Amino acid sequence: MINSSSEIGLVYGLFAHEAAQLIKFDQIGITRRSVDGELTPEYAEGMTVPGWRLGLQSVYAGSIEERIEATRQPQRWRADSLEELFAQFPAETPAFEAGIRSMLGVPLIYAADVIGFLTVASLKADLFQDDTARLLGLIAGQISGTLTSSPPPKRVKSGTGVWWTFQLTPSSFTRNG
Repeated sequence: MINSSSEIGLVYGLFAHEAAQLIKFDQIGITRRSVDGELTPEYAEGMTVPGWRLGLQSVYAGSIEERIEATRQPQRWRADSLEELFAQFPAETPAFEAGIRSMLGVPLIYAADVIGFLTVASLKADLFQDDTARLLGLIAGQISGTLTSSPPPKRVKSGTGVWWTFQLTPSSFTRNG
């Protein structure tokens, strides 16, 4: 079962490494969404943002993840001022304060459910364009495909909510080259 932080980190790390070959970013992260709607950062690589820690539930209302889930489409923001960002995504102000000026996120979808989010962030404004959104969407599809090519997920109740749990098998992964 892929439900410990170290196992999840290894799996997501493979995808993050491949993404870094294709997309420029200062941070990449995967946030899992529980069946109850809780957000928990599960993987992050790159710069740190105060208040964002793996395993610590994060704010959903006013986040890029909230907009992604509502639209089921890639979403991005860029901001030159805190006020500008706060008007769109108030939950993202810690990212701006840490120096991030643009962010792009896409949904991870299993069946009809949004089970998580893949995001990249940059210190540069306007770094992420439509072609980057399409590419990140393809990577998210690979992540979702890896999870869904495993035995069917189970809903597991824990002290922090109800989560999808996936069992990965060696056949879940393919690598070209």
